[in-house]
Amino acid sequence: MDVSTKQVTNTTVFPAGSRCALKPCENDGLCFDLSSADAYHCVCRDPYTGVHCQIQERIYPPFIC
Repeated sequence: MDVSTKQVTNTTVFPAGSRCALKPCENDGLCFDLSSADAYHCVCRDPYTGVHCQIQERIYPPFIC
């Protein structure tokens, strides 16, 4: 798997009227307001993951013999 092209998405229920305005997605994650579900959706940029893009994944180079 090429981790440089991986996207992680997360959806969290949030009070109506305050979803993306509070900027819940960290580390340059993109927030999308899901008004039909009173929720928001974070799309994380590599190498971040988690509900709010708060977890940095460790990327290890391939083992070469």
